[in-house]
Amino acid sequence: MSKRHGYKYERYVKLRFWLLNSPAWQSLPPAARALYIEIVKRYNGSNNGRIVMGVRDAAKLIGVSKDTALLAFRFLEDRGFWRPEFPVANFSRYFD
Repeated sequence: MSKRHGYKYERYVKLRFWLLNSPAWQSLPPAARALYIEIVKRYNGSNNGRIVMGVRDAAKLIGVSKDTALLAFRFLEDRGFWRPEFPVANFSRYFD
């Protein structure tokens, strides 16, 4: 039961037809589509812009490797579905 509204409701993820038919969505690989749905599931009505999800969490949720999850994040960012507040860390400079 929601304390704010005083009624019970079922949470759901809405995928509109215009989104599903868009060239950006159709160009996403399956892992990126699955990741988008998992990200949207974390939205609770008031945390837009503060949804936290790391690569390891994403990999576990969608059943892929960390590298594939990172690639899915990059696809979402490139297509405009995800804008990270903090850029993904690149530790390669420490190992060169």
